[in-house]
Amino acid sequence: MRYKITIIVEPDPKAEFIGIKEDIVTHCERFGDIKKVTVEPIKTEQMKMKW
Repeated sequence: MRYKITIIVEPDPKAEFIGIKEDIVTHCERFGDIKKVTVEPIKTEQMKMKW
């Protein structure tokens, strides 16, 4: 059976996202094979109110 785990990270501004991805993958590999890892930026949106 396969499971999908989603992790959202708000990194330190000095951190590189590829390094973060590699650290997470390295940690998770001890629990089993990692088949696919994607890194996608999340566009932040400011809340808008209608008056």
